[in-house]
Amino acid sequence: MSLTYWGSFLYPVKFLFLPVHRLGFILDIPFTNDHQICSNIKCLHGRCFNYLNTKETFCQCEKGWSGQYCNIPYHCTCSPSNSLCVGMLNNNRSICICRENYFGSKCYVRNRICDNNVPCENNGLCISHDDFMLSSSKQKYYCICPKGFSGSRCQVKDTELNLIFDKDIHLSHSIFIHFLRIIPIDEYIPRIPKPSPSRSTTLQTISQSTN
Repeated sequence: MSLTYWGSFLYPVKFLFLPVHRLGFILDIPFTNDHQICSNIKCLHGRCFNYLNTKETFCQCEKGWSGQYCNIPYHCTCSPSNSLCVGMLNNNRSICICRENYFGSKCYVRNRICDNNVPCENNGLCISHDDFMLSSSKQKYYCICPKGFSGSRCQVKDTELNLIFDKDIHLSHSIFIHFLRIIPIDEYIPRIPKPSPSRSTTLQTISQSTN
């Protein structure tokens, strides 16, 4: 289990006396992870980086080190096979990022809801819910569907639309496709006003190698 570092943001908490903090920010995540490395000789066992949204800097510590200047050694107590240890809190408690279907402060507890009869169809990835996830569904898991499938269990095959053009028609590099959906008269309830036709538009890029 590994993570690729992309960048860090700094948003200070202004009112420390409040028991609960609800912070709302818009993060402008860059397309590339070109880290802005700085120079700080105080980073003993780490590297100096700039925050993406401020001019302030911080020390990104190497494995086994923590503290403002990466000068405090620590021993991670997270599960070595089910988690990724990313640091230590002030009370010497390890910060553990659990892999899918594992939870607990040290990621040793496994949620086996996804082991029962493989609820996701068509090679969908089953992820179990935990108590900290906000969901209106009573389902105790959700499925990440592969391309071409959707639904709560990836059981629905997405509709495909194949367009074939005559070889003598010259096509540009992109094409706009307009869809117009009209509900037939036998598919709506008579007492409810008939909905108006709905229209949607999509832009598709045509590859140079497409015949």
